[in-house]
Amino acid sequence: MAAIADEEHLDKPRNTQSDKPLEEIIPAKDIEPVKTNPETENMEVHHHPDLHHKPKKWKEYFLEFLMIFLAVTLGFFAESYREHLNERSKEKEYMYSMVEDLKKDTSNFNRAIEINKTFITGIDSLITITSKPSTNNDTALLELKYFLGYCVSLYPVHFSDGTISQLKNNDGLRLLQKENIAEDIVSYYNQAKERVESQYSDLKQTSINMSQNQANHIFNYLADADEVIDPSFGHQYSDTSYISALITNDRSAIITLINNTIVYRGIMTGYIHNIVSQKQSAIYLLALIKKEYHLE
Repeated sequence: MAAIADEEHLDKPRNTQSDKPLEEIIPAKDIEPVKTNPETENMEVHHHPDLHHKPKKWKEYFLEFLMIFLAVTLGFFAESYREHLNERSKEKEYMYSMVEDLKKDTSNFNRAIEINKTFITGIDSLITITSKPSTNNDTALLELKYFLGYCVSLYPVHFSDGTISQLKNNDGLRLLQKENIAEDIVSYYNQAKERVESQYSDLKQTSINMSQNQANHIFNYLADADEVIDPSFGHQYSDTSYISALITNDRSAIITLINNTIVYRGIMTGYIHNIVSQKQSAIYLLALIKKEYHLE
């Protein structure tokens, strides 16, 4: 019996585990929950790209080239158009300034014509008076006054050349799209130098020669002075009537002066004529610029 009992014992394995639940065996407070990483849960599976590209068709290459070409071309045209607008704006600014210069020139011409015509009248009076021998000091003094007043004093024309100087120095003439305007502007200022300024220089030189080489041997300039100092006494006198206006009564010297005065008058007349011509050029150019550029 004992043998049978032992065999039964061997046939039935021993239950080594406790019949108690797991919670009773291991306290809940000693069990750590399993932590999960949310990044790991949200990670996507990335597959390696397929590096074996399929060959493109020639149409795709052509399309890419066309798009690049169009982008570069449009950028070029946009920059050119912007530059064009800037140049047109500068061109109009130059023309506004040129109009103001021409207005000033026209005003200066009118003044110069008026004053120089007065000089012509005075020269005519001088020629008339000196044609006859001086009978007294008063007549000689009058001749001296007319000579100093109308053969020595000159009225030049001042040109307003600020705009043309900027156009030349800043290569601004190329900005003028209207070739006729550019040509007329250059011609206007070239004529100003050839017609007016050069003739004024001739007129001035003739006046200096008459004064230094001829008149100063005939007239005593002190007779026309407002105040003189008597070297004998060192006193200053406002009365110069005691001073003789003539140094000499040599008629040949006086006639030579008269002849040169007539020549001087001819140069003065030509000078006035050139000022009038230059004024007409200024008026024409002024009207043309206003018309072409729609300026008021």
